[in-house]
Amino acid sequence: HNPEEVATDVFSLPEPVLHILLSDLHTLCKRQEEEYRKAGMITVMSLGTHARFLSLQLQHLYPFIALIRDQMYADEASTRAIATELMMSLATQEQMSSLPQEVVSLLLNALSRGVASEDESLAEYAAKTFKQVSEGLNGRQNVPNEVLADLAARLH
Repeated sequence: HNPEEVATDVFSLPEPVLHILLSDLHTLCKRQEEEYRKAGMITVMSLGTHARFLSLQLQHLYPFIALIRDQMYADEASTRAIATELMMSLATQEQMSSLPQEVVSLLLNALSRGVASEDESLAEYAAKTFKQVSEGLNGRQNVPNEVLADLAARLH
C-alpha cells in the first residue's frame, strides 16, 4: 500500500475522524522515543505534500507547519533539506493568499530563515521563493506588512 494513497484517503475522511487522527499524529511527533517521533514526522511531511494540506483546519495546520519548520533545524542534513523544500513549496501555493494570518506569518518566517541558510543553493532558492511570494502577497489582508518588511530587510 503506497503512502500517497493513504494520504489521499485521509483527507476524504469525515471531519471528526480526521480530527482524532491528526491529533494523534501530532501527539506521536511529540513522543520521547525517537522512532515514534520520526515516524510521525515522516507522516506529517508526506501529508504536507498533499494538495489539500493547506485546507486543513487551523488547529491542525498550524501545529503541523510548526513541526515542519522545526525540522528545518534537524540534525540530519537530509531532514533539513526535505523540511525546507516543503516549507518553500507550501509558501508558494495559491492558497497562501487565503490562509489565516498566523499560518502566513509562520511560512514567511520559515522562508526568511531559509534565506539566511548557510547552504548557498538553499539560500538562493529561498530568496527567489520569497520574492515570488511577497509579490503575490503584497497588499493582502492576511499578511501583516511588518512581516513582509522584516523579510525584505533580511534579503538585502
